[in-house]
Amino acid sequence: MIYGVNGDPGTYALSLSVSASAGTPTISVKYLAIEGHTYRPNSDSAEHSIIAKVIVDASSAGSDFSLTASVKCGNSTTGAPMTFSGDYVGLLVGAIN
Repeated sequence: MIYGVNGDPGTYALSLSVSASAGTPTISVKYLAIEGHTYRPNSDSAEHSIIAKVIVDASSAGSDFSLTASVKCGNSTTGAPMTFSGDYVGLLVGAIN
């Protein structure tokens, strides 16, 4: 999940892309952009989140690699900049003998 907070409760057109630093793994990305308000810690904040499922088939990658997630916004954020952060859960489905 990737999430960002700013002071503007408006709607933002967000997109997500994931790329590999090396090799040629097959990367499949599906995501949902969500907007809402949170009340943490005792303060109302506009929150913008992306929940994503990223599937990486590294069986033919050819080398070690890292993944980079990029969030783009189709609206101006000059008046209310957003900083995104996030986390992930990795799951190894198979192994090469």
